[in-house]
Amino acid sequence: MTRVSQSCLSEIEKRWQQTPESRRPWGIWISHHQPIERELAQSHTDVISAWFLSNKGIRQRNVWDYVRFRLVQSGQFWCSKTVQSEPSPVLGGIGCHEIGLASFAQVKNEPMVYLDFVFGGLDGWGCLYQVQPSGEITFDSKIWVA
Repeated sequence: MTRVSQSCLSEIEKRWQQTPESRRPWGIWISHHQPIERELAQSHTDVISAWFLSNKGIRQRNVWDYVRFRLVQSGQFWCSKTVQSEPSPVLGGIGCHEIGLASFAQVKNEPMVYLDFVFGGLDGWGCLYQVQPSGEITFDSKIWVA
């Protein structure tokens, strides 16, 4: 694991721990994606690595465990005509989700990384961070807020 990835995981864990308990999911799926273009900071590329964060710490997981979780919660399986009639009990609604999501990806050709967090239907944000020569990351700007 690179120093940048470690810094991103530390930032995600810190943000999760600082979130008031009433707004904090009991766990978070974290995905590391292929590099993105800066202009497409909100879009996702293929998943490289996955982790699960809970009170037990951050544990690396198989990428396919993460993909399966997202697929089952989306209600969109192999047929584009499948429509989920009710919101996901884990990721649905506007309140705090049972399981949150966080992702990160390096920005192509720039010393930056994009991180996003979704802890609830109206509790999410995406940010750019500068990557320092040491591999540490520092906040640069918010891209979106829910």
